[in-house]
Amino acid sequence: MSNWGYIAYKKIWQDFSLDKILATIASKTKIAFDLSKTSFLMAFSHLLCPSSKLCVYNNQSRYTNLSPAGLNDIYRSLDILADSKEKIEKEISDINRNLFNLAVDAVFYDVTTFSFSSVLPDGLKDFGYSKAGRPNKVQIVTGLSIDCYGRPTGYEIFPGNTFDGKILPAAPDSLEKRFGIRKVVIVADRGIASKVNLKEIKDKGYSYIFAYRLKSASDKIKEQVSSGGYSQIQDGDEPLRYKVISLDDRKIIITYSEAGKDSIDRDRAVEKAKSLLEDFSKIKASNRRGARKYIKQESLRYKLFFR
Repeated sequence: MSNWGYIAYKKIWQDFSLDKILATIASKTKIAFDLSKTSFLMAFSHLLCPSSKLCVYNNQSRYTNLSPAGLNDIYRSLDILADSKEKIEKEISDINRNLFNLAVDAVFYDVTTFSFSSVLPDGLKDFGYSKAGRPNKVQIVTGLSIDCYGRPTGYEIFPGNTFDGKILPAAPDSLEKRFGIRKVVIVADRGIASKVNLKEIKDKGYSYIFAYRLKSASDKIKEQVSSGGYSQIQDGDEPLRYKVISLDDRKIIITYSEAGKDSIDRDRAVEKAKSLLEDFSKIKASNRRGARKYIKQESLRYKLFFR
C-alpha cells in the first residue's frame, strides 16, 4: 500500500523555505548527505509516528517515493541542527511575518518540564521541581515562546534543576534582540514575581502583569480590598466585580466572583475527602495535597476537618 502521508507537510516545509535554509547551512559544512531531506524525514516522522531516530531509519521505507537517509546521517544532522538552532528560528520567524504580513508586537513565554525514564543526572538532565508530578525522575526545563497568533517563535532548554525565576530576566532580552519586538510585556505567575526579578524588569523598561498573593499583602492593601467600592461587569452567566488599587507606581487589580472558584474547588475536595474516608486504604499519609489535606488521623482513626 502506498503511503503519501508526508506530502502535506512537504508543502509547509517548502512554503517556509526550510529546504533552502538548510541547504545554506549545509553548504558551510563538509557533509555529503542532504541535510534538508534528512531533517524533513525526522520532522514528519515525529508528526505521523513519533519514535526514536533508529525507528525513523528502519521505517522510512514505508513512505512512497522518498529519498532514503542513512542512520549516521540522521545522527550527524542533529548536531548541525542544534548548532544552527537560533539561525533557523530567526529565518522561520522572518518568513512567517512576510507570509502573513504580521508584526511581532507581543510574545508569550512559558516554562515547563519534561522528565526522562532515568534517575541519572548528567548536568543537563537533573532533579528539580516537576510540573508533571514526577519528582523521582531526572528532567529538563524548557521555555517556549509564541507570538500573539499562537505561532511558536523559539524555545530554550535549561538544566532540570533550574528555577523559573532564574529564566525570566534573560528570556525577554533574547527574544527582543532576535525578533525585534517593539514592546515587551511579561505575564507570569506569582512564583516568579520576586523583588529581584521585578526590579530587573523595571530597570530594563519592560511592563509586566503578575499574579499577586493577597495573604502576603500589607494590612493597608487588605483593608482596601475589604472596604467595598467594586465595579461590576458580566462574565458569562456570573457577575464579576473588580477594583483597582494603586501601589507606588504599580496597580493591583482585585477581582471577586459570586461563584468563587476557590469555594467550588474546596467543595469538590471535601466531597473527595468524604469518599476517601469510606476506604482508608486510599489514604496516603505522605500526600498532603488535594482532598487529603482535609483529613486528619487521630490514633488509629481518620476524621474530616476544616482549617
